[in-house]
Amino acid sequence: MKQLYFILTIILFFTCCKGPLSSPGAVDTKSGLHIVIVNEVLQAGEYTYLNVSEKRKKIWLAVPLIQVSKGDRLSYTGGLEMTDFYSKELKRTFPSVLLLENVNTEQIPVKKDGMILSPNGIGVKTEKIDVSIVPGEGCISIAKLMEAKGGYSGKTIRVKGIITKYNPSILGKNWIHLQDGTQFNNAFDLTITTDSQLVIGDTATFEGKITLKKDFGYGYFYDVIMEDGKLIK
Repeated sequence: MKQLYFILTIILFFTCCKGPLSSPGAVDTKSGLHIVIVNEVLQAGEYTYLNVSEKRKKIWLAVPLIQVSKGDRLSYTGGLEMTDFYSKELKRTFPSVLLLENVNTEQIPVKKDGMILSPNGIGVKTEKIDVSIVPGEGCISIAKLMEAKGGYSGKTIRVKGIITKYNPSILGKNWIHLQDGTQFNNAFDLTITTDSQLVIGDTATFEGKITLKKDFGYGYFYDVIMEDGKLIK
């Protein structure tokens, strides 16, 4: 219902404020998850136009105002395609624009010596927050996990920390980043996949299986990850 309201609102906004629709018969595209790279960013009032590439195909997206940069990786699902769309503010006609309610932003893994590194790895900037979490009952610290990760591979453990990032509905999972204030060799951030809905800044305890060198495809590679984490509290 919320998405339908957004689509009706954005169509009305574009029609009234940004020019006519040359092709009023819009097509609802209900595809799966798309992971794209940003080629160009155009800001127009309350909306952002993005030229993106998915594999070798380039398309235009229109979303409520966001701040992204060339080279950023985004993911999205669904959307409403508008053809021969004229933007009055930009004074240009787009052969095709996909209207979206939102997009998810993700860091791009980098390669070093032929190996793809995860958002927990070298070369990707993850900000360490100033926090000190007392481990809960049965929990281990992130520092201990990273130091002895080989011994935890395939085992179910508990961790407690602050949620620093939350990205819902990517590859069928919700993704969080957890920190507890500890670190080992500059590894201080643990990625967890979960079905739970969370809020950035919350303190939470998770229980789940640790996997090493996990490759989900689409460039999602993790040196250490907790999969299907269960929210304890």
